[in-house]
Amino acid sequence: MDSQMMQAQLEYLQGQVTALQAAVRGLICAQADPEAAMRMVSRQLEETQANGLASRSASEASLLGLDSSPDRLLPTKRQRQRARDDEVLDLPWL
Repeated sequence: MDSQMMQAQLEYLQGQVTALQAAVRGLICAQADPEAAMRMVSRQLEETQANGLASRSASEASLLGLDSSPDRLLPTKRQRQRARDDEVLDLPWL
């Protein structure tokens, strides 16, 4: 596989990961108690990272990715407030 094709695949996967991160943030914001949802997501990330460390089969890069996940998965205070302010979502696909 040439380097351009590999770069394109990496960029595609980055787009997929970014979409999943946005989806998780949206789902957390949509919960009746988003702070509780944030705590649960944080616990699950910590548990997953601990399991990866314990198994010794996870690569250092994947563990670093897990370690930085909360910053990308958990919604900001502004995002949570905006979700509370939006009474009805007008999404064309719903």
